[in-house]
Amino acid sequence: MRKLFLATIIISLLISCGSNDNILGEKRITKEQFGEKWPFTVSEGTLKCIQYDAKDVNPKMVQGIIFEVNGKIYGLNGVAKSWGKKLGYSQVEEIWANDREQMNQLIEAGVSEKDATIKMDIGVIINEGLKLCK
Repeated sequence: MRKLFLATIIISLLISCGSNDNILGEKRITKEQFGEKWPFTVSEGTLKCIQYDAKDVNPKMVQGIIFEVNGKIYGLNGVAKSWGKKLGYSQVEEIWANDREQMNQLIEAGVSEKDATIKMDIGVIINEGLKLCK
């Protein structure tokens, strides 16, 4: 019963906060397309540019890049991460892969494995998402 209640609240918040948001562009992207530059632990998802509804704000200032996978939404750029806090997006760190090559170099240089954690460059995906905003 409690889960149903929480789900109802979350859905209501998403509808009320995001109902005026517009999808400016979207496309399916895969690990195969990006090869070694793929920064996620999942093999594919839908990349979207979202125009958030913010009154009295330049529309270009509220364009978010999101990545949808298995029913979860992850904010990738700063705008989407900020709006995602309000809209209940999942944390991208859940699917953001470590850069094993750079980590191994640091470990070989004497850095502890715990301190050598480096994430893959997510910029290539954000740039691809920004192309969808045009």
